[in-house]
Amino acid sequence: PSPVDRAWRGLWSAGPRDAWAVGDRGALARWDGERWTARPAGTDEDLLGVWGASPRDVWMVGRKGTVLRSDGQALRRVDAGTARGLRAVWGCSADDVWLVGERGTTLHLEGGALRDVYSDTPEHLFGVWGSRCDDVWAVSDFNQGFRGTLSHWNGRFWTSLGRSPRAPLRGVWGTGERDVWAVGPVATLLHLGP
Repeated sequence: PSPVDRAWRGLWSAGPRDAWAVGDRGALARWDGERWTARPAGTDEDLLGVWGASPRDVWMVGRKGTVLRSDGQALRRVDAGTARGLRAVWGCSADDVWLVGERGTTLHLEGGALRDVYSDTPEHLFGVWGSRCDDVWAVSDFNQGFRGTLSHWNGRFWTSLGRSPRAPLRGVWGTGERDVWAVGPVATLLHLGP
């Protein structure tokens, strides 16, 4: 059973005995292999995404630029340098992490600091995933009348690969370079394949 009565928005697992869930109004819980235990997030903002490099390095992102990082025991707030909402987080290593969100916000952790990177889209980014540090994909929702886009980071810059033919995009995942899937409302399933 859920340890709190709130909507859950994101989930990340390090294996069958360690998982993290985030959700509305600062909902945060951790699975220990037997049960979920609520943990204090230190915020009332909705948490929308979670990813970890390991059970001792877990990132959580949410509304109003909320970024939290856990070492497996303690949780600390990270200054994102923005008040824009963040919706998703993914990394290729503990030192190379992407946070994406409202109005094309893309923050990149490298060299121990978060920096804002131009994303080539004004749309709200809802998902991020990569096969390597220089092969990262992000998907966007409607914003200012645009349709969703699939954007690619090649290690130097972001490039938009065009608009979804039908609807906004909400999630992205793949198996490797140029084998990428994106999903969204209105029964949207896109595949960029070899």
